[in-house]
Amino acid sequence: MEPRGWSIPFRPSFGAVSDLGTLYLPYYRIFVILFSATICLGVWFFIEKTTHGMYIRAAAENPSMLRTFGVRVNGIMTLTFAGGAGLAAITGVVGAPIYTVSSNMGSDLLILIFAVVVIGGLGSIKGPVITAYIVGISEGLAKAYVPQLAEVVVFILMVLILLFRPAGLFGQKA
Repeated sequence: MEPRGWSIPFRPSFGAVSDLGTLYLPYYRIFVILFSATICLGVWFFIEKTTHGMYIRAAAENPSMLRTFGVRVNGIMTLTFAGGAGLAAITGVVGAPIYTVSSNMGSDLLILIFAVVVIGGLGSIKGPVITAYIVGISEGLAKAYVPQLAEVVVFILMVLILLFRPAGLFGQKA
């Protein structure tokens, strides 16, 4: 039995729609795009430009080497997991007015997320982020112009990209 969910209404100021010529984009979706870009830039900056981010990258690559320098790897991994859970919570809150809130509200997106990470390239931070925007725009355009392809556009992109770049757009070659 599918769990029941709750619909969270938009704030009245976000309920308006922007006319982009041939497409209409709700203000809330524009907010989500800008908010997600801000969060992505913040996470990228944290991971790439701070000492703690360097520890996270080092712990993922070679935890035993990091331990030899006296860094508490278990603490770093725990905080990294907590940060990921926090980001998931933010995603749930921001996505609540778009999707029905339930205990499995993101489960239908897991295959799509997996495809985005594969297209972007394993081991890359910017690859999946850029790919997510490409896939989102492609899927949105497909829904507007060729609705029959909207569900498979990500897999068509994945096949085409992996044919020419097996490591993904920004992946590291093995």
